[in-house]
Amino acid sequence: RSERVAGQMPFMEQQLNRECSLFTEDGKYVIVGSAIHIPDDLRPHFYNIH
Repeated sequence: RSERVAGQMPFMEQQLNRECSLFTEDGKYVIVGSAIHIPDDLRPHFYNIH
């Protein structure tokens, strides 16, 4: 598409978010993992990533 929405990056420049959900057998808990690219200059220490 040629039109642009203010504040949004063009589609090809966006990073896609990938996530995974795991459920326990009793259905009481869900574990959700999500990942997105973090630039090297903004990368936190590994123990700050949850």
